[in-house]
This record gives sequence, structure tokens and C-alpha cells, in this order.
Amino acid sequence: MAGHYTLNTFLRQANTHHIAAHLTKMGIDPGFDPEKLGKRTIDPIISILDKLEPEQRNAIEIDFQDIFSMASEVGIKGLYADAPRLDLDIQKGISEQKHTIDKAYWAFLHQPKLFACTLGFLHIDMLGGRSWKLRMPMHEGEIKTDPKTIETLTAQICAFFMKTQGCGRLCKVEYLKRGDRHYFHAFPEDFVRKPHVWEGGRLTAKTHRPAFELVFAYDPATGLDVYTHGGKKVAEAMQKLFALVFFGNDNIPDKQKTTYAVNILSRPNFAFQLDPLGAVQSIEVKQLRFMVNTPPVKSLTLDLDATAYGGDIPALIRDTVKPYPSGYLGPIVWARLVAQIDQGEKRSKSITFDLSGRSCNLKYDTDSQLIRDILSRSGIDTTAPLADAAA
Repeated sequence: MAGHYTLNTFLRQANTHHIAAHLTKMGIDPGFDPEKLGKRTIDPIISILDKLEPEQRNAIEIDFQDIFSMASEVGIKGLYADAPRLDLDIQKGISEQKHTIDKAYWAFLHQPKLFACTLGFLHIDMLGGRSWKLRMPMHEGEIKTDPKTIETLTAQICAFFMKTQGCGRLCKVEYLKRGDRHYFHAFPEDFVRKPHVWEGGRLTAKTHRPAFELVFAYDPATGLDVYTHGGKKVAEAMQKLFALVFFGNDNIPDKQKTTYAVNILSRPNFAFQLDPLGAVQSIEVKQLRFMVNTPPVKSLTLDLDATAYGGDIPALIRDTVKPYPSGYLGPIVWARLVAQIDQGEKRSKSITFDLSGRSCNLKYDTDSQLIRDILSRSGIDTTAPLADAAA
């Protein structure tokens, strides 16, 4: 569900039958008849919540926020993606729900294990893109994910942060897997904080130690992505730490100066390697920036209209540059592209992203990861093993 969570907004949009079932599941008498409660009437529900003990009130409001987070197209897609791994068939139950928030609430009530699994992935998907570091081309095959290996990873994380920053004395690592991609979501202990909180009806400053987040996302085909704060040095240390724990050495591959081979778009036979059964329906080129071989102009950015080309990107580029003298334009150094994502019964979603030789501003949510995989298969992401085959 788009937007900022508020209790009133959630209660107005959620199905009252689901709310009543939720309260009953927690041992709370709903005190209202869902059939008789008027649409968007929330005062009776607020009245019940106000009578709860603080711990019970906090617990149910956390549930509300989790359901609100899941109530999006990405969240519902995630439920469908994760259900087969848990041998669950959710098609009938979810299809009977009218709105996205009802679908999320249904999963929370009837498939709690699935809901918790997908919520973990959803949280990782929504982590800020700027703290994800460049992929390292580690293609060492499958890795061990047994409790002993995860315990070793946990100990190494603690040792690093205790030595370098004086925090991280405690840490927990949660393991998740979706497809061929392994996720190790770590929660090291951060520095002590003393925020103001409401407790027992009084405002007080309460000392606590929060956790900060660290994620290793490894796919044998595409390599390692790391989410961490602390800049380049910490990211590189985490990459080495991962290699040491899972591959027995801390020799990570050298970073390639050119991460994305943007100029490959102009090759005569280039085409994006889409999955016919995948959610990404198409990727179109909207703008290109060329180096210019004739001073004083250094570069030239051109708008492209792909309407009449049916995905034939080389022909589109060839016709776009025809008005310019031979040899005037050099290689492509930047591109703006638009991917169309299938949304099922809803209208398809557009994701616009930019590529240059050393950067890609795609996020790391589920849909963006599908696009990144296509860039790898198509030879644009030169850190991927298939890039050489496409060259």
C-alpha cells in the first residue's frame, strides 16, 4: 500500500471481518459486528484498542504496520513467489479478496508462516539503494548454509565491528533463500541510545541498544551484493569476510573499471534477453548520450522514439544517428531506459533507470532485481559470467 502508515488510515481501509478475526485470534473480544459496522467507521475499533494493556496494544499495532507494508503489488507478488517453496496453494484464498490490503490481511491470518517469510524479503527489497555496494563477481558455486556456517559468519561480523568500531558485540544472522539467491540478513548490536519514549503513560528517556542491518545477497550466477552503511572500506571488508567464511579465502576479484557495457546497445544483433514467462515485458531505450569525436563538443544526448521499431534497438539507434556525419559520434556512454513490468490484472508498471559505464540507478526491490538479471543475461552487466558469452 502506497503512502505513510497511520492507524486511522489502516483501519478505514482494512476489511472489518479481518480486523474482528485478528482481535479474536489474539484473545480480544471485538465488541462489534463486522456486518453492521459502517464502511470506514473506526470509532468502535479505536475504543477497543484504547482499552488494551500497553503490551497487547503495541503487539497488534505492529501487526497492523506489517500488514500495511505487505499491501502492495510487490508484497502480493512476493507471497505468490514464496508459496510454492512452502508447498502452499494460495491462489483461491487471495483471489477471493477484493483489495490489496485484504489480500495481505488474508495471508497474515491464514498463512502466517508464508507472511513472515515474504515480509523478510520485502524488508530487504525496501532497504535504501545507496547503501547497496557494487556487485562482486564471485562465481564459486553453491555454498553451505548450515547452522555452523551461519554461526561462523555471525562470529566474524562481531569480530570485525568490535575491532574497528567498538560495537557489534552481539549479532544475529537470519538466512533466507528465493530462487537461486541466498540472503544473510545480519543484525549487529549498535551503540547505546537513550531516546524519549512513552511508557506507562509517562514520557521518559530509556536506554537501549538498537541493531543495525547488514545484508549479504549471493547468487552463484551473478555474484555477491552487500548492503551496509559505513562506506567503501566497510563494504570491501564485508566482501572479504564473506569470501573467507564461504570460500576459504579473502581474495575478492578486482573491480572492473567498466561495470556496464552501455555501448553494446549499438551492436547489430543486440536484443535484451527477456524471459518469455517473466514479469518484465519489454525494455525500451528512451535517451542515449554519445561521445563526440569533433571538438569542442564532448557529448551529445539524443531522444529516441521506439514506437515503430518493435524492440529492434540497433535499427532504432542506426536511424536516429543517420543525420550526423560519419565518424562524428563516438561510443554510447549513457542510456535512459524504461522497463514495462506485468502487474497481472492491473495496468503494467513502468520503471525508468539510467546506465553509464560505472553506474546503474536501479533499486534492489524484486522488480528491479529482475531487470538486473536481464542486464546480466544480455551482456550489459560485465560483472556477470554471461557477459563474456554475449561479447
